[in-house]
Amino acid sequence: MRFLFLLLFVGGSELAFAEMFFPQSISCNVGSKDTSHCEVLLDSDGYVIDTRTGSKVSSVSEDVGAMNMSNLYLYGRKYVLENQNFSSAKTRQWTSFDYKNGRLLLDRLYRFSLEISVSQGAVWYGYECRERSGASLVYGDKLSLSEASVELACGHEEVSKLELVKTEPSILGGLEVVVPVYTSRKRTGSANYLFLEYDQLDLHRMACHINCDVGSGGQLITYVGRISKTLWFNGQVQMDACKSRGRYKYRESLSFISLSGCVGGGGIEMSEYSPESGLVRAIFSGAEDGDGYKGVWISKAGDRKTYSFEMYPLTIY
Repeated sequence: MRFLFLLLFVGGSELAFAEMFFPQSISCNVGSKDTSHCEVLLDSDGYVIDTRTGSKVSSVSEDVGAMNMSNLYLYGRKYVLENQNFSSAKTRQWTSFDYKNGRLLLDRLYRFSLEISVSQGAVWYGYECRERSGASLVYGDKLSLSEASVELACGHEEVSKLELVKTEPSILGGLEVVVPVYTSRKRTGSANYLFLEYDQLDLHRMACHINCDVGSGGQLITYVGRISKTLWFNGQVQMDACKSRGRYKYRESLSFISLSGCVGGGGIEMSEYSPESGLVRAIFSGAEDGDGYKGVWISKAGDRKTYSFEMYPLTIY
């Protein structure tokens, strides 16, 4: 899993910067270079281990072998367990969770599978499951962490054919997908996600568009965005009506740019400040677009230049 959310200023194709788009993750596999930040590790036999006690979180291992691969990552504040099956179904599951004081609390999981037939070609199936009860996972002696997560959050899910939406050229990403959503074992609608490649549904290249449950007032939300069509950025905003604050950064810059202003009520109006002088340098002014925002970036440097911008949140960070 390569989450490389580095801000970039690129004059190339969208596919060229897909690999450098999302935040860096920390590998929490046994034997990785630096696992000091990991409270849990995945060993070579597929067991999730508590680093403090050395005990197994689940008595059943994740599938490993010639046709299966599992990895564990720390992605921002969340752990992500990645399971991939390389058989004809090409199933991929990503399980996001918190680990606090020996308790594993599920956040959500995504499961995608690809089927290829002579008549239809490549067809994607899948679903998303969310868990908001705050209950610890219960494994028993028959379920691995990934299997227990499906049992807790998905219930009797129906693996549905995903609806692919052709995005406008102005929308971030090359592919939009409508995903069926289950919350605490019950079907609760659907969500739209944006991907940076036309032929892959990959969490490594995914941003939220509509109904992705990324948080509300008072929470810190991480965005990916671009000004014009080539100036890419990431940003974090603490949502608090007209007391909202945050920062964003371009790839070529060594410093973050501070933001403050109003977010909510259907729009965004935030000023950015010069790192050198602290004066207002530009304004982001826009309206909601699903769970993100679109509008104009207005320079306050005297030239009054304006550029379009768009920004969409990440669901795991």
